Amino acid sequence: NAIVFIWLITNLSFVTNKITMAGITTNKKFLRQASLRRPPVEKGRWASKGTKPLPEQATIKNIICVMIIHICRKVLFIETRVKITLYSLSLFFGSLVFDFLPMPRTYLSYKDNAFNLYFVKIGWAWLLSVVGSFVYLTSATYGCGKTAIIQQHMARLVVGTLVWGLLTQWLFASIESATGTCLGKSIIPDKWTCITSGFQWHAFDISGHAFILVYMNLVTVEEAQAIVGWETIREMLFHEEHRRKSDSPAGAATGGYYSNAGAGSSSAPAPTGGSSSSTASGTSYDSYAGSGSYSASNNGTDTWSSSTAYSSCNSTLNQDAHEEKKDTVALRSLSNSDFFIFKSNYEDYTPYIRALFICMTCLSIACDVLLACTIMYFHTMPQKVVGGFLGIAAWYFTYKVLFRGQWPGLPGEGGLVRYHPLREKLRETHVCRKKSTVITKDNQAVPMFMGMPMYGAVKKEDSRAGKETAGGGG
Repeated sequence: NAIVFIWLITNLSFVTNKITMAGITTNKKFLRQASLRRPPVEKGRWASKGTKPLPEQATIKNIICVMIIHICRKVLFIETRVKITLYSLSLFFGSLVFDFLPMPRTYLSYKDNAFNLYFVKIGWAWLLSVVGSFVYLTSATYGCGKTAIIQQHMARLVVGTLVWGLLTQWLFASIESATGTCLGKSIIPDKWTCITSGFQWHAFDISGHAFILVYMNLVTVEEAQAIVGWETIREMLFHEEHRRKSDSPAGAATGGYYSNAGAGSSSAPAPTGGSSSSTASGTSYDSYAGSGSYSASNNGTDTWSSSTAYSSCNSTLNQDAHEEKKDTVALRSLSNSDFFIFKSNYEDYTPYIRALFICMTCLSIACDVLLACTIMYFHTMPQKVVGGFLGIAAWYFTYKVLFRGQWPGLPGEGGLVRYHPLREKLRETHVCRKKSTVITKDNQAVPMFMGMPMYGAVKKEDSRAGKETAGGGG
């Protein structure tokens, strides 16, 4: 028994060792085959495929800044037509009321108050300092530091200064001198001699307060349009920087893309828009874009007609989508040196641009408040109406007529980087989206659900009407 027991233990250990060795050999063969089936590691420009980094997490400070800028945009970017309408009504009816019903005297009713002396009297200097700094920093950013582009956008303020000086220093003074008389001594022909002699000059004095406050406010609103789309530049820079690092072999090797700065530009073809159509039950929904009538496959009898032709609206929407896709590749046409300058200026100037935009909002609010004080306390109704009208006319001539051409252009346009959306196209797109197509079946409107016609509802209504008719006839 002892001999048999020893023999069994010896053979059992031998079998166990054999099984263990066989398992190790099988695992080695499997691992070797798996390693042979593993795809090769990609190197070069395609090594970063599928490894697009995520943007940095927004900080609390950045979120608060964006919230403040959003509130300022809501205050400053009131529709210009609404502002002009309010100014016109206030200058006419408000001045007319306060001419017959004088307001009680307050600190703001005196001409020597601090707001009148240090804001309105030198109002254009405030505008040049605040708005001029804003225009310089924004144009230096999207113009990639090009002096010609900066001068081109600063030229708008130069033209505005010439218009302001021409109207206030020449036109207003000429009208006052031509329409005035010296009270107490009519033989004195000019205003200066009359005042220095101790008399009072009575003339049609166009309200310079109404003119400067209205004109300053409208110019501030126009120049502030450069901040529209400004926050999207950060994302554009992030994606373009990653693309340049991935596409450049030298950049992929060194971790940067500035080794060949100024060597040229990298361009990419603009994406082309396309159209897609979906069909259900043999009905093509793309046919809604057309006009005319359509015969559906419901027993060959149902017809519908569209009262609104969507072809022009769809073309506008497709064009806007195409422009939006072009904006995503707007940075690809920049050389590496221009891209580096653009990125550096954006990161360095954006905090100052935000602060100046807040100051511009405060400037606009101050203009509105002091215009209300002018309506209540200073000048007569005709003088204020003429002053406000000239301010609106000066703004319209410069920003709606003169600056619409190639030079000097509107704020946010004409730079090396296109980030500023076209306001007119956005407005047209919004109007097109608000339109609705009315589909009729047998001269009866078909209800819509999520853009699709509900023919079943029309059938139920037809059957119900048929039953009511049959019941009435019985």
